Amino acid sequence: MSGHGQGALTTFIRMQGCNLRCDYCDSKFTWGTKNGDDWVNYIPKEIMAKVEEYGNENVTITGGEPLMQMGGFKSLVNRLWDNDYNISVETNGTIPIPDDVINKVRSWVMDCKFIPTLSLKQKDIRNKNFVKSLTNTDYIKCVVKNRQEFDVAMEIKKYVVEEGNIYNNRPKFCISAMYGKVTPKRLIEWMLELTSREKHNLYLNTQLHKYIWKSTERRR
Repeated sequence: MSGHGQGALTTFIRMQGCNLRCDYCDSKFTWGTKNGDDWVNYIPKEIMAKVEEYGNENVTITGGEPLMQMGGFKSLVNRLWDNDYNISVETNGTIPIPDDVINKVRSWVMDCKFIPTLSLKQKDIRNKNFVKSLTNTDYIKCVVKNRQEFDVAMEIKKYVVEEGNIYNNRPKFCISAMYGKVTPKRLIEWMLELTSREKHNLYLNTQLHKYIWKSTERRR
C-alpha cells in the first residue's frame, strides 16, 4: 500500500526486526534482528544510493517494525526529506511517532492489531496514543480473514475514527483481505452492505504485488 495513492510506483525499504508475531504476516523473515540470508546491513547513505538508482519519487519504509531502529529510521527519513521524496511509513503503532520527523512523513499507515474476542477498550488500548498522532492524510489498516473480523474492524472504525472526541483528525480507514483466506471481492460485497455513515472514509486495500508476481518473485 502506498499511503499517497495505491498503484503509484514506490520504492519499498524493508527494515529488519519486529516486536509482534502476527499469524497473517507475509514477511516473517523480518522478525529477527541477527544477520541472516534474507537481508543485508545498509547504512542510510547506502540506502539513499539505492533509492536514487530506482528513480521513484515515492518511498515507503516498512518492516518488520521500522520504528524499532529509531536512530537509523530518523536518519533515513531526514535524508529522504532533504531530497524531496514523498515518504510513507508502515508501522504497527506500538511505538510512538518521534516528534522530530512526524511532519516529514507524508502518510503514516498503522496496521491495526486486534483479537475478535477482546472488548473494544482492550483492542484500542495498545494503539490509543499512536492514533491520536494521526491526521486525515494517514491511514489505519485492518487485515481480516473472515466476516467476524470484518465486523470487528468496522466496530473499531466506529469507535476510533468516527465517535471518539480524542481522535479529532480522523485518519482514513482501510480494510485489507488476508491473502488466501478471503478475497477482495468478498470484502467489497460486505462493504456494500454497510450504511452510508459506515462507508464514509472507508477504503479497500489490496496487496497488489501478490496478484502481480508469484511468491518466488516478490522478494527479489
